Amino acid sequence: MLFHDQELIASAKADTVQHIICTQPRRISAVSLSERVSSELGETRGPGRMDSLCGYQIRFESRQTATTRLTYCTTGVLLRRLHGDPELTDISCVIVDEVSVLVVIVVVVVVVVVVVVVVVVIVIVLTLP
Repeated sequence: MLFHDQELIASAKADTVQHIICTQPRRISAVSLSERVSSELGETRGPGRMDSLCGYQIRFESRQTATTRLTYCTTGVLLRRLHGDPELTDISCVIVDEVSVLVVIVVVVVVVVVVVVVVVVIVIVLTLP
């Protein structure tokens, strides 16, 4: 079994447990991992089917139900969710798998640019009469 706490996932109730998101760098990885985990959970119908705890969401395709608690998705899907809901209110855990160095560099550059802009604005405001 992939999860040592499968009983926790299996006993989850819709009103008490939020979703777990696990990102994958490629669509094929998200789909195949969700199929494997679904199989290991003993779900005969596959991910995103009736009463399935595991599902996936990739560009142009989503296999999730109301019972889905673990969703595999691409990094782009997670970024779109963050854009719509920055606090990820319905997500309790995000697992980022295989982060590319390029993504980390882009995030660091964006943070540095924002900090520089804030510092420049503060300096301008403080120097105004």
